[in-house]
Amino acid sequence: MSPQLARAGEWFLHSGIQEPGGGVARYHRTDLDRNLPVSTEITGYAVSALIYLHRLSQDDRYLDAARRAASF
Repeated sequence: MSPQLARAGEWFLHSGIQEPGGGVARYHRTDLDRNLPVSTEITGYAVSALIYLHRLSQDDRYLDAARRAASF
């Protein structure tokens, strides 16, 4: 995996943009330090991206995050 993809994946896992229940917010308001409401559309895109990152890296953290999102 390229260094750029690795950094993007780490950001996703640690940014807080994915809520504990698995859904992914469309935006994170850094000025308020909170997410706007979860989006089913963005959550679906996130599942695809996370599966892709898992396939490239074999890092189970991506698969776990994808499963949480898919369960949302």
